[in-house]
Amino acid sequence: MSVNAENFLQVAEHSLIHANHEMDYRNSISRAYYATFHAVTPISLKLPPVANGNSNNSHELIISTLTNCRPSHTRALELKSIGYQIQRLKAQRVKADYRIDEAISKDDAEEQLRKAKLLLEKIAELKTALQLP
Repeated sequence: MSVNAENFLQVAEHSLIHANHEMDYRNSISRAYYATFHAVTPISLKLPPVANGNSNNSHELIISTLTNCRPSHTRALELKSIGYQIQRLKAQRVKADYRIDEAISKDDAEEQLRKAKLLLEKIAELKTALQLP
């Protein structure tokens, strides 16, 4: 069975709605990040990659490709903005997944989910403008 970015968002929402433990908040933050990451990947793969030695599926390579988009690209500002927003979501995902000594609250999870949803709307608009699936 194949999954898509929307499925990750649905799991993030479900984890938050039915949360009864900090682990649910952490899972929501993580899945929200992955929803944006998978949604933006087709866009980044259409851009010239940044030479840094990582694989084409590397999170850092995709973020770098967006944040270092050539100024001549007609959507450079949007691409850079999306890249930086995903970078911030990734930082929170790393905290949720790896920094288990740092508390994650319901408010933290709600904020990250809200940001991810707004970013997914921007990504969808950009995909439409760039005529990508």
